[in-house]
Amino acid sequence: MSTSNNDSAKPKHGRMDWIDATRGIGVMLVILVHSIIPNINPITLHVSSFVIPLFFIFSGVTHNVDKHRSNVKRFLKTRAKQLLVPYFCLYGVVLLLFVPFSSVLEFPITLAELGFWFIYGSGPPKLTLHLWFLPVLYFGMVLFVGLDYVTKDLPRSFRWMLVGVLFYGASFLKALFDPMLVPWHLNAILISTAFIIIGNEARHFRQLDAWSFGSTTLDALALLAGTSLLIFLSRMNGFVDLAMDNYGSSLWLYLATGTLGTVMVTLATNMALEASETIRRLLLRIGRHSQEVYEAHPLVFYLVTPVIMLAGMLLGWLIPIEPLGWFIRFISATAITITFTTRFIRVNSTLKFIFTGRT
Repeated sequence: MSTSNNDSAKPKHGRMDWIDATRGIGVMLVILVHSIIPNINPITLHVSSFVIPLFFIFSGVTHNVDKHRSNVKRFLKTRAKQLLVPYFCLYGVVLLLFVPFSSVLEFPITLAELGFWFIYGSGPPKLTLHLWFLPVLYFGMVLFVGLDYVTKDLPRSFRWMLVGVLFYGASFLKALFDPMLVPWHLNAILISTAFIIIGNEARHFRQLDAWSFGSTTLDALALLAGTSLLIFLSRMNGFVDLAMDNYGSSLWLYLATGTLGTVMVTLATNMALEASETIRRLLLRIGRHSQEVYEAHPLVFYLVTPVIMLAGMLLGWLIPIEPLGWFIRFISATAITITFTTRFIRVNSTLKFIFTGRT
């Protein structure tokens, strides 16, 4: 994906900036979807078709197999601290807060039921916490590392065969447990591993160079054509919710939209990095703290509606929550979580441990 052109886009940013910025856009898209659901509209339909695979793919892009093959144990231990420690800490916080809040608020689930679904590893149905993503990514990486070790001496084409096998496995598990959720998101783990393989294969061919044609014009044309195809395919597949074992109408369409959508986001990211220094700084700030932003953003949703209603009552009139409620939730969640992450989590050792597994 390289060409020479008079309007060649010459990066003014670091080599890894495009990865951090892509993650920044990705986590903002996650917040956007979470701001709108349970309502399903064109935004949630199209964005859900690729936003979770984006993070799986970039976990593969950033994984250095040559470096970590020599010390797999250390790698898995480090990733466990990064992903599993926040999962158990934050889930524990939810369980602890459930007791006092359940005495003043009405929840559609009891503490015992919440505890059951915690042990089951999936659910509650229609109420799945966003934390599900953390163990899925971790165990997806564990499986990827194992498969990489086994296949390291085989032709690289074998890895693409594994992608198909993993997707077949995910489909089988869903059918096996249907109508129940698959315990511990085992099917999602297989899907995550497949996308990680795709990302790591992209790294093999592109190294860490930005996914770009090297020309702003060609990037824009590719973005236009690819996005048009993505919209068509995602409309065919419908809304996707991997946490609820909902792949849309076809798991194979999800494979296509997840991969294509990720490429489109990277093209858009490269153009955004060149467009404005302010945009560049914002995306890098979000992307470099994407895990903490992802983990913390739902907390804001519970505050936005009552705050708006209180402000309305103080002013003597009720500010309508909908249809602009989702936009207010998106803007406030993005702004507040970025501030909370950089001003509190990163400087407080306890919060840093809870959200990142590090001190």
